[in-house]
Amino acid sequence: EEVKAVTDDEAENIILNPRFEDGLNTWSGKGCKIVLHRSMGDGKVLPMTGKVFASATDRKQNWNGIQQDITGRVQSKLAYEVTAIVRIFGNSPSADVRATLWVQNTNQQEQYIGIA
Repeated sequence: EEVKAVTDDEAENIILNPRFEDGLNTWSGKGCKIVLHRSMGDGKVLPMTGKVFASATDRKQNWNGIQQDITGRVQSKLAYEVTAIVRIFGNSPSADVRATLWVQNTNQQEQYIGIA
């Protein structure tokens, strides 16, 4: 939901449309579909903040999920603070939750960096 540089008290959120006020604009699914909701589970699951929230559906792998391209909004060698609200819906008693940074360098090599 938020990614900010930890060295700047007035830091601007790097994530665009963090609370889905503009629908799914700036968001996409990696190996899944993303859906915008006002509620789920017959009204038992409501947004933590705002009027809507998003969910990942039809995931192909357990690491698939909602993503946003932050190219040009981050700098190397700068620390960032990541804050997110994640809820698990369904019959599973537990689940792994991961935040991953996907980096593609100038020669097109890809790297996945687990950050949480």
